[in-house]
Amino acid sequence: MNGHSSDSIPLTHRGGVCQPERAAARALRHVQRPAEVATRRGAPRSHAPARLPVSEQRTWPAVLSPSSGRPSRPDHILTVKSAGSPPVPRWRLRSGDPPAPALLLSGVVGSTRLAENGAMRGIYVHVPFCARKCDYCDFYSVVSGEEAKEEFAGLVAREIDLVLRDYPAEADFPADTVYFGGGTPTVLGASPLVSLLSAIRGRFPVADGAEITFEANPGTVTGDDFLRLRDGGFTRVSLGVQSFRPATLSTLGRIHSVEDVRAAYRDARRAGFPSVGIDLIFGNPGQSPDDWQSDLDRAVTFLPDHISAYALAPEPGTPIHGSIAGGEIALPDDDAVARMYEAARETFSAAGYRHYEISNFSRPGKECRHNLKYWRREGYLGLGPSAHGLLFPKETGPWGIRTANPPSLDEYARALGEGRLPWSAVESGDREQTWNDFLIFGLRLEEGISFAEGEKRYGPPPSVLRGAVDRLIDTGMLLGEAGRIRMPERHWFVSNEILRRFA
Repeated sequence: MNGHSSDSIPLTHRGGVCQPERAAARALRHVQRPAEVATRRGAPRSHAPARLPVSEQRTWPAVLSPSSGRPSRPDHILTVKSAGSPPVPRWRLRSGDPPAPALLLSGVVGSTRLAENGAMRGIYVHVPFCARKCDYCDFYSVVSGEEAKEEFAGLVAREIDLVLRDYPAEADFPADTVYFGGGTPTVLGASPLVSLLSAIRGRFPVADGAEITFEANPGTVTGDDFLRLRDGGFTRVSLGVQSFRPATLSTLGRIHSVEDVRAAYRDARRAGFPSVGIDLIFGNPGQSPDDWQSDLDRAVTFLPDHISAYALAPEPGTPIHGSIAGGEIALPDDDAVARMYEAARETFSAAGYRHYEISNFSRPGKECRHNLKYWRREGYLGLGPSAHGLLFPKETGPWGIRTANPPSLDEYARALGEGRLPWSAVESGDREQTWNDFLIFGLRLEEGISFAEGEKRYGPPPSVLRGAVDRLIDTGMLLGEAGRIRMPERHWFVSNEILRRFA
């Protein structure tokens, strides 16, 4: 099957390969159809969900990319209204252009509290350095010299100081998750990463038992590095394995070997990290379901605590996208990708992993607590170039604001040098958009969402959203049970078709 056939629910988008910090907002982009852009630009919009084909009984669950987010492309515009200001396209969150004046922070908030929604805060640090840019990656990263790396820790410390200058009460607000993503954080070096964590701990309270994660690519970190990072306070490592097959690694432009994977995993375990996870990518050019099954079988033999499995979504401007567009390589068809996803579900379930989120599996109690903040719409502060945050100033009530730093190390450093926060875009929500986010993000989780919890946090939902949920329950696309609403796993692979009803 290519695209969709008469006996299947249409597969609107492949799931994106995405790291946690951007997935939440990026998930919104993946539930939009290009054909619907006209309605986002002012054409009449019908809120009633169209009935899906009869083959809704198809069992493939849906794959979307996880993690914190970045709706970005102008061809998937989603507008968010803010009191006293015109609609703002959600893709501005990735833009380096200044936001509309009405949304500048000075015009929206003057709070002494950045996060106040009943939960501890998360902190995300984007480390933008890579040894080499992978062929599929469109996240902001640079291949820089040692001077830029040496200066980076000081820049992030300066950003924290500016946050505390403008919001001094934040010094008393605890964080229970800290996540270093990228880029490849370990390219910075173990000692600078420990220094960065110390800078955070010296300025913000970090709760006892906090989950403190760093991403690492095999081949960029040694056994001594792992020991230094563990001794420095890190508790969790996420290894960018992607595949155990040399041919697939080559296609993706990865520079590590299978032996590098073995060594990195062994050294992480020896260092005593409480949680070691691996990331895998499927739906790669030239990859067959049998190739993917081989990766799955190898993955479970390592006994990782957490496994993320993302379907490749080639982004325009990346080398792999150009090779596909030029006919040099080809992606597997959607039916093959669906079989790969089902194979992941079956293999990991049989090995004792819980499928707690569309793209994530874990041992009991080993879920990524930081990622859960994105899906549960809890607050997090973003630090570093291209980092995003979800903050809750008192003036915005429960809606919060989303912030974005510029995807440029130079622009980021320039703002800090001028003594100002490097927030290049700020988006203020409202009740409708907040409920949209609450539904779209929460329904990615196995646990689903509670309307009672949503009403307690945000007030009653807009009637059109409540009606859309009721209709989806009536058609079996959602389940309502024990006071919660969730998406059946058999529909996860086509969740785009369901979640876009709320976008």
